[in-house]
Amino acid sequence: MSGATVARADVTPAGPTASTVTLVGESGSFLRSNASDQWRAGPDRISVDRMRSDGVWVHAARGTSDDTDAFTFDFLPPAGQTLAAEVTYAGAQGDSVVGADYPEIDVSGHSTGCNTESGQFTVLDIAPDLGRLWIVYEDHCDGSAPGVFGEIRYNEPIDSPDEVVSPARIAWPQQWSAGRGRAFRSP
Repeated sequence: MSGATVARADVTPAGPTASTVTLVGESGSFLRSNASDQWRAGPDRISVDRMRSDGVWVHAARGTSDDTDAFTFDFLPPAGQTLAAEVTYAGAQGDSVVGADYPEIDVSGHSTGCNTESGQFTVLDIAPDLGRLWIVYEDHCDGSAPGVFGEIRYNEPIDSPDEVVSPARIAWPQQWSAGRGRAFRSP
């Protein structure tokens, strides 16, 4: 998205906001092969909370379902750090080891999850109280090349309350079935 303005963590949006979560699965991905999902606050439920003291947990569920059509996303920085805006956390793993010296990522849903995970995520915006959050992510299960990727926007500013929010930024994997893409361009 050219010319995007990234909100700073110490600035409260003055106008309307929106919350969306998107997930796109590559062909062969264990979590979501050849499928995509989008959740929008209002018709769907999107929750954000602290994970341990330094990370975030995001939950997206379809409508008022019993969570059978839901995904959770965990993002943690390396030990001793806090998640910061405009930082890419490469080399993320998904084993949830307290005190790990690498970033952590965990994506699960539809009653599935990975034994091990690898990937990266970029925090584009994060408020200290988690009142706003914007993350772009890429996750791979069990050493597999096909993965899932997408965007999480929680209470991020929009121009109008009538605006339909869709992904503002996609981080295409290095190898994509539709052709060669780029992963995680700098904001």
